[in-house]
Amino acid sequence: MKKIKYSAALIILTIVSVSCKTHQTISVMVVDKLTKQPIDSVSVVVTDGKKSNGGDSRSNSVSGYTDSNGNFKASLQIGLAFGMNQISSEYSKNGYANKTELNKTTGKVELEH
Repeated sequence: MKKIKYSAALIILTIVSVSCKTHQTISVMVVDKLTKQPIDSVSVVVTDGKKSNGGDSRSNSVSGYTDSNGNFKASLQIGLAFGMNQISSEYSKNGYANKTELNKTTGKVELEH
C-alpha cells in the first residue's frame, strides 16, 4: 500500500513539474539609437532563470544573430514553477555598447555607439 501511495505521489509531482513549463517567444528588432536604422549581425543571448540570494541560476538559454533587417526571433522554454522567472536578453556588436534588458520579449531594442 505504501508503495502505491509513493508511486502515485511521484507521478503527480512529475505531471505538475512538466506542466509548469511554457514556451516564450522572443521577437525584437535591434536598431541604432541615433539613426533608427536596423542593425544586422547583432549577437543576442536570451537566458531564463531565477535570481536567488544574489546568485544567478540560469536554467535555459538561446542565442543567435539579428538578420539583415535587424530582426531576432527565437523560442525559449521557461519554467513557471515557484514564481515567474526573469528573462534576460544581452545584445552585443563591435562598435556598439553592450546592452542587457530584463523581461523584454517584443519591440525595438536601441543600441548606442
